[in-house]
This record gives sequence, structure tokens and C-alpha cells, in this order.
Amino acid sequence: MSSGAEDAVERARKWLEFMKSLPEREGTNEYIALTGLRFDRTEPGRFVCSLAVPKILTDDEGNWSRGAMATLIDAMSAVAIMSCDLPIKISVDLSISYYLDVSAEEEVQIESRALKHKGKLSAVVVDIRKKGTLEAVALGRQWMSMPNAVERARKWLEFMKSLPEREGTNEYIALTGLRFDRTEPGRFVCSLVVPKILSDDEGKWSRGAMATLIDAMGAFAIMSCDLPIKISVDLSISYYLDVSAEEEVEIESRALKHKGRLSAVVVDIRKKGTLEAVALGRQWMSMTSKF
Repeated sequence: MSSGAEDAVERARKWLEFMKSLPEREGTNEYIALTGLRFDRTEPGRFVCSLAVPKILTDDEGNWSRGAMATLIDAMSAVAIMSCDLPIKISVDLSISYYLDVSAEEEVQIESRALKHKGKLSAVVVDIRKKGTLEAVALGRQWMSMPNAVERARKWLEFMKSLPEREGTNEYIALTGLRFDRTEPGRFVCSLVVPKILSDDEGKWSRGAMATLIDAMGAFAIMSCDLPIKISVDLSISYYLDVSAEEEVEIESRALKHKGRLSAVVVDIRKKGTLEAVALGRQWMSMTSKF
């Protein structure tokens, strides 16, 4: 397996692990259907997992809930496509045939295979069987499509902004208060009234917070070009002017060029109204092995 293929598979694995962790991290049940899922085999376009059906996923009769099964099938389809070095996709057509009930604590094997890709569309099949006997439990067939790239980048930014409040961490607190002014492929323009929480001891916008914002804005500009999430491999920031808390700035992020797995981005921060230069970030970003 090539290095690029290995990265894609690892990225898909980490995305699935992240989805599995959401119920515990956020106190929601959206992805509780992935509880207990274990990896058996992973390769580009194919994921094989095992699951001992937990009681929490059973219906009133003690059988594996078909709703939970459908959620699992949808997630397993997405991860098979991601492992082909493609962006996350969403279901546009899903058909599931249910053959056999599965009781709590029974073990099943789930195999997800990406069959073909055509433009923004991908066809996937997810086969669920009882472990050992290989009796057919359910078969999911679906077409998945790439959502609009700009909208996907906007939603990802909204998700990053919500992390401090949802998880009680400060990792993305630098995005607090960020507002969209204009979004288009390869270009994001946002505004920010610098919150006091992001200021240093002198009441100025912290340069560390500025750097975090620049890094995130670079990633969003690349995502809006219909490309996967990337991480910084080289970042240079020139700071020109201090900004006090409650002052408003405009942030423009532009993807300049793409070369293989690398993308060049520039993020320009200026005072709102006067357009005085505050900071300029230049960076190269590369495809990551994370989700």
C-alpha cells in the first residue's frame, strides 16, 4: 500500500473513532450506534469491523434496533469512501434489506466496500453478518455525494467555533465571535470583534490567538476548493499592528495554489473600516493523516 493510501485509511479510521467518541464527549446520542465498534481490517475502499451488540442499542424485544443499524451503515459507508482519499460525503440514496434479527450481546461482522466513484457520487455497499456463522443480517446499498464545498467549509468552521462550549476546552476559543461576510471557493472573508477573553495582559489581541485563527482560516479556504482537510507544514506570520479588545477586524483567507498534497494559503487581517494591516499569515498546508 502506498504512503498516500495508508494516510487515507488512517484518516478514515480516526474520523470513525472521533464519531464514536461524540456521545460521551457531548452528551448526545447521535452516534451512539457506533458504541463498541472494533476494527478488524482496513484498506483503501474497504473497512471490516466487529460489534458485540450492546443492550443500549436494542428495541423493546431485545433485538438490535433497525434505526441503530441504519446509522451504523451510513457511517461505515462514509468511512469506506474516505479511505479512498476522498472527502467526507453524505447519503443521497439509501436502501437497506433486513434479513435476520440480532439479540443483545450477539456479535456481528460489518464489511463496508466502496464500489465505484463517478464525479461527486460514490456507490457503497455495507454487508452485516453474524460472526462465525456468517448468516446475513442486513445489506445496505447507497449512493453518497459530496456536499457543496463552500457550505462544507462553513459548517466545519461553525463546528470548530462550537468546540470550546461543547467540550469545555480552549483549543478553538480563538474563533469565538467570528462572523461570515463572504464565502466562495478558495476565499473566506470574516469579521471579528476581538473579545476580551482573547486579549493579553496589556489588553491587546493575543498573538497566539491570532496565530490559531490564521491556521484555521487557511484550512477553511482549502476545504472550500473541494479538497480534504489539511494541516500546516510551514507557517510564517508578520504582525504589523496591535488590536485592542472590542476593536473590529476583517480576516480574508485565500487559497493561492495547489501542488500535489500541498496547498499555499495567505490570511490577511486588517482593521475594519480603516483597512490598516494587522497581520499577514503565509502558509503551506498538506493533507493530514487525521480525519
